[in-house]
Amino acid sequence: MTIYLALGALFLSAIPVILLCVGDPKRRRAAGERGGAASRPRSMFVIMACIPGFACALLGDSAAFMLWLGGTALLGWAAAASFVARSQDRTY
Repeated sequence: MTIYLALGALFLSAIPVILLCVGDPKRRRAAGERGGAASRPRSMFVIMACIPGFACALLGDSAAFMLWLGGTALLGWAAAASFVARSQDRTY
């Protein structure tokens, strides 16, 4: 049961994390692109990404919370690394 709860929470957090990467102003500026998400939508994405983890904690499933926490960190790292690789490919 714990693994299913953690995977569900991770899936729900994946969408806002990826949207945060897409609209990252610093990454877009470094890649020579214009725009980027404003501060208010970015803070809403952060809140949306954290809600599933808080739900795991409030349900009292500490193992699911820890799995969600590690998985979300790994997902954020992988998304940031893939967006950097794509922006560097365009510069050549």
